[in-house]
Amino acid sequence: MNDSNYYTICKNTKFIIYGAGLIGINFYNTLIKHELKVVAFIDKRAGQIDLDFNILVVHPENDIITRQEKDKAVVIISLANVFEHYMIAQYL
Repeated sequence: MNDSNYYTICKNTKFIIYGAGLIGINFYNTLIKHELKVVAFIDKRAGQIDLDFNILVVHPENDIITRQEKDKAVVIISLANVFEHYMIAQYL
């Protein structure tokens, strides 16, 4: 079995959530409840979003989150439109 296709989730694992809508907020609350670290949200509406969490919300085209940081994190795509998931995963 090739282990490179799997992640080991632990307290040090960093999560980035793509989509700061209802689904993304639900993921955030679940991860925080289990004491896991969410470092940022990525959302096309970043400038319009005002979350009560003390967390970074960035536009997908913003390079604040580097490729290396994304590669070291688990990125959760939390959009209701499943047809967008593949394109977003390729972009990220």
